[in-house]
Amino acid sequence: MPRIGVRGVYARKMIVPVIRVMKAIGYARAIVFHGAVDGTGKGMDEASVCGPTWCAELTETGEFHEYQLQPAKLGLAVHDPADLAPENDLKRESKRFVALIQGRENGTGARRQALELNAALILKVAGKVDTIPEGMACAARTIDDGKAFTTLEAGSPPKTDSRPMAWHGCADYWTKGEDHDHGTAGHQIRRPLSAHQSGRIYARGTGQGQCFSHGATGNGESPSG
Repeated sequence: MPRIGVRGVYARKMIVPVIRVMKAIGYARAIVFHGAVDGTGKGMDEASVCGPTWCAELTETGEFHEYQLQPAKLGLAVHDPADLAPENDLKRESKRFVALIQGRENGTGARRQALELNAALILKVAGKVDTIPEGMACAARTIDDGKAFTTLEAGSPPKTDSRPMAWHGCADYWTKGEDHDHGTAGHQIRRPLSAHQSGRIYARGTGQGQCFSHGATGNGESPSG
């Protein structure tokens, strides 16, 4: 079982119960979070660039502490949630995802900043960076130098495989035998990737550099050792 994990939850009240369960079942380091949309009373199981994100972080001491992330304090804009909404057409959405992971989308846009923030949480809990701003910078480098997209390609089915691939204009993401928050091993996920899921791909990409040597599994966890 992995000893390091990241979990987004659907409600703020679930953060502490989930981090306690993760501690009880053997996690050594973990972050659980819930993001908000300013002024709406709504939230998401992602780190948010639309409002604050509440977090609980478990450390190897066996203790956890709670804190809040504010976009402005991280140098981010507070974005309209509509800017994160996927296209209704899955083919167009998959092409947008490829453009984003290849660094061809505005670096100050909502989607890019959301992915950098969610990747940063993975990098921090994995001990590859000390702070969330460092993790965001690491994620940005991984996108801009092409390692994120290269890692996505390396983990894909071969091009002779009949299963569709995201960068071929299809919205299916193949889990390649890994666990996944929204599906089981070896099943197609017929939905656009969320910020958190895409953040996992960014974090994996840093495995080819200095920031994240182990890589993340499909559910945002880092293998121990």
